[in-house]
Amino acid sequence: MKKTQMLQNIRAADPATLRRMITDERIRLLELRIQHRVAPMKNVRQIRQSRRAIARMETILKTTL
Repeated sequence: MKKTQMLQNIRAADPATLRRMITDERIRLLELRIQHRVAPMKNVRQIRQSRRAIARMETILKTTL
């Protein structure tokens, strides 16, 4: 799935679904950080992407409400 298509899907989602997606992404971020703690320098890119995704979804949620 392309990035723009993902963004459109996120924008089209209702607030409840968006909150669930944010929660799932936060859980994923925690898992990545635990792995990173065990093996430093691993998952650095995914951690950054996850943080950006959470921020993006939260701003979309704020603008829709």
